[in-house]
Parts: sequence; structure tokens; C-alpha cells
Amino acid sequence: MKILIVEDNSDMRDLLALRVQITGYLPVLTCDGKAGVEKANQDKPGLILLDMMMPVMDGWEAARALRASRETKEHTHLSSDCTASFRGSQVEFGRRL
Repeated sequence: MKILIVEDNSDMRDLLALRVQITGYLPVLTCDGKAGVEKANQDKPGLILLDMMMPVMDGWEAARALRASRETKEHTHLSSDCTASFRGSQVEFGRRL
């Protein structure tokens, strides 16, 4: 199964890719939300790991685009943000999806 990793921090992206590969999955990597949406539509991954704070298109906008697309709306998306200030926003955003 392909796992799409959408992460702008190269060290974190490489670490996640290594972990995904060690567990027997195929990592597919992109560095911003726009490229992530394009790659998800192209490669049809089984899981998408999505950073929320990225350049070009942030994770919030990418998640909305993925949910709006017929190709990817049923995919499982996991997102993360390490800052406490976004916790309430994430809960509220989840309700709106």
C-alpha cells in the first residue's frame, strides 16, 4: 500500500518515509499541500499523512481539496500540528468536514 507523506520539513519527511518503509509500505513524498493534492489524485494512496503548516497550500486547504475531490474523498487522512494553539481549530475543522 502507498502512503502519501505531505510534509515541508525535509528531516521529518525523511524520518516518516523511513518509518513507513520499515513497516512494509511504500512512501510517496511531497513537500507542500498543492503537490500533495496532485499526487493523491495521481497515485491514489491508501493513507495520507498531512502536515497542517506548509507553504504554497497549507494542510487545512489541502484537506478541504482532498475531501472535495471525487478521487480522494474516501481516503483516510491523518494530520498533525505540534502547536497547542491549533488544537481547537483542528477539532472545529473536523466537525466541518
